[in-house]
Amino acid sequence: LDPQHSLKDWLARRPKTLSQHLCMKSNCDKLSKEDLSATNKNTYYILDCPAAMSKQQLENLFAISDILLIPATPSPVDLSALSHFFFQLAAIEECKLEAKAIALIANRAKVYTRSHIETLAKIKKFKVPLVATFRDTQNYTLPAARGMGIVDLPVYHTQADLDSWDAIFLWLKNPQH
Repeated sequence: LDPQHSLKDWLARRPKTLSQHLCMKSNCDKLSKEDLSATNKNTYYILDCPAAMSKQQLENLFAISDILLIPATPSPVDLSALSHFFFQLAAIEECKLEAKAIALIANRAKVYTRSHIETLAKIKKFKVPLVATFRDTQNYTLPAARGMGIVDLPVYHTQADLDSWDAIFLWLKNPQH
């Protein structure tokens, strides 16, 4: 669902010696629950969506998704866009926010800065849980250029980042609606 093809390009760069994943090309307008019905109950779909979507795309995405994990970068522009996203969702009658598991992730955070503290205060106003904070680190950007992720790096380089992912996985086991 990502028009930039970021995920598709990452998968193309991924070394064959590492775990492989499938990329399904679709768009928000045409994707349905049937497209996502897997015979294997251990199959999960991650929908990497564009930042701006039409009302129809949002309705469809909301209908086919079980969980929404929304990254929020610590900038006034991105937090304003996040506000507009929630207002747009709330305005769509079919999108009952209380019926979905929705959480935020602080992305590319400079954790010990005043900006991050201000971002956290603004995020609390959304009344959506913040389940993890991803540090602003090269542990994401450098491996991504080679089709890798933090799980492909030595743990001693990535433990702080893996802890953030553990928090997400813990929340996913019992998401709050």
